[in-house]
Amino acid sequence: MICPVCKWEDDITQLRWPTLRKGANRASLLEAQQSFLASGASEPRFAGSARQRTGGEEPPSGWRPIDLARDAFEKESTQMAPWPPDRTVMYWWTKRFWLREG
Repeated sequence: MICPVCKWEDDITQLRWPTLRKGANRASLLEAQQSFLASGASEPRFAGSARQRTGGEEPPSGWRPIDLARDAFEKESTQMAPWPPDRTVMYWWTKRFWLREG
């Protein structure tokens, strides 16, 4: 699915390795978040087609951008664990994040 607001295409590989710059998107997930915060689009090339959120398009409760000082991810393209059957545990902002230490 492509987000109608920022034009990011959901990519499970880029969710697992958010610094990866290949997959469904040219930018990494980390770069896309930084771009969105600066310009409202996941990549500068989408600035003309991105738009403001409308009702019901708010981020999930507790969502925040990735913070590499706080969020631990696997080294790019290195699997430390099998793919989880429930992919929602890959959301770094949740208490259920699968790589959370402690």
